[in-house]
Amino acid sequence: MLTTSTLFSILFLISITSRVGSATIPSEPLTEKEKHKIVASDAITICLHEVNDISKYINAIPKLKSIQLTQNQKLLPCVQGLNFDLSEVQSALYSLKHLKEPYMLSYEHSLKHMTSHAISLWKTCSSSLKNEDKVVVSLLTRKLDDLSYLINNVVYHISEFLGDSETPGSH
Repeated sequence: MLTTSTLFSILFLISITSRVGSATIPSEPLTEKEKHKIVASDAITICLHEVNDISKYINAIPKLKSIQLTQNQKLLPCVQGLNFDLSEVQSALYSLKHLKEPYMLSYEHSLKHMTSHAISLWKTCSSSLKNEDKVVVSLLTRKLDDLSYLINNVVYHISEFLGDSETPGSH
């Protein structure tokens, strides 16, 4: 015999399952443009998450006890500069997230420039950490390289969405 709470739980799970199933299966087939829009949106979302993760990592570096012991005067301006560059990348990505075609063309090229500026700044700043833990420097370098890769992916998918198949990129 089923209790009221068990019956309620079963009905609740059935209703959730039916909602999830109906939310993931489109009632009509998607056009190519709609598919490209979804993929571009996902690429932007992933990139935004990466920017947030990198910002958290950058802000954690000055808080490391080993870094605080050295009282590195060059580190704080580097962290501030990287945060500024990443906030510009993040702002551009948020603008792109709306996928409004007139704005997309101007942002896709500036994104690459902003990212390469952040990487160049980091290469300059990494010398201020040359006596510190090499893993800290190496991880941030990799994170910025990953961001560059993700930006290229965003640009590629935006060009697909806009129908510009001549723009090279990575998937």
